[in-house]
Amino acid sequence: MTNIENITGVNVLDRTDLILSIFSERAKTKQAKLQVELATLQHELPRIYGQKGKAMSRIGGGMKTKGAGEKLGEIKVRRIKERIAKIKKELEYIKKQRYQQRKWRNKDINLLKVALVGYTNAGKSSLLNRLTKREAFISNQLFATLDTKTSYIVFPDINKKVVITDTVGFVKDMPKEIMDAFMATLEEVEEADLILHVVDVSDENWQEKLEAVEKILKKIKVDHKPAVVVLNKVDKLVPSPEFLDESQEHILTGNKETITISTEKGWNLDKLMEILKKYASEKNLVSYN
Repeated sequence: MTNIENITGVNVLDRTDLILSIFSERAKTKQAKLQVELATLQHELPRIYGQKGKAMSRIGGGMKTKGAGEKLGEIKVRRIKERIAKIKKELEYIKKQRYQQRKWRNKDINLLKVALVGYTNAGKSSLLNRLTKREAFISNQLFATLDTKTSYIVFPDINKKVVITDTVGFVKDMPKEIMDAFMATLEEVEEADLILHVVDVSDENWQEKLEAVEKILKKIKVDHKPAVVVLNKVDKLVPSPEFLDESQEHILTGNKETITISTEKGWNLDKLMEILKKYASEKNLVSYN
């Protein structure tokens, strides 16, 4: 990349740099900002190690002595490591706070915990808004939200409450630095009783993206949990939901329960609510974790 930058005179970003750049613009809460900074520093550190004997060593020093450039490199590495350690401590504190919040929620046997997962820009935030009648930031862009958002649905007739948590959008082959830094967000998935896997079925590569998310769920060991595949944005394909053969959906998504919806048009959201109500009513009878 350095050679390309020298020739073109412009900054060149690799895939991880690009994702981190987008993350940096989207981060709003303290936790998200810390996670972005941690991922950025962890990605930057190996590069500094590579620079210590090259560009940075040109600042000064002879063949047999420690050059000023090498010292500057060591100082920078030390400062980055110190900052990484501090961020990890802060994130650990936030993690403990969130654990206490989840522990409090777990005491409520009338509470069903649901995690929204999906490839970035699948429509999770929009779905959260429609199901819970809340107002949350939504946008037709990659990684529009990095912060975990939680809201509730109440079913008074069965005396049950459903807490739904929106998580950061996944991407295929997510860089390790980002996966590590955002593991705190994915803890909500680990604690969930039910996973709603939201898929943008209007995307021609939707099956590939579905599989990419499933791989991440398997990596964090939550693939055993009950899950419903929510095929969203069907209004971009057909004039009404009746035109899509439901039997085909089950074949395409394996043995998991599947529902086709349009968050934009409101199609089948009532059926999705009934599915949530069913799982909520069964929580006393079945252990989902």
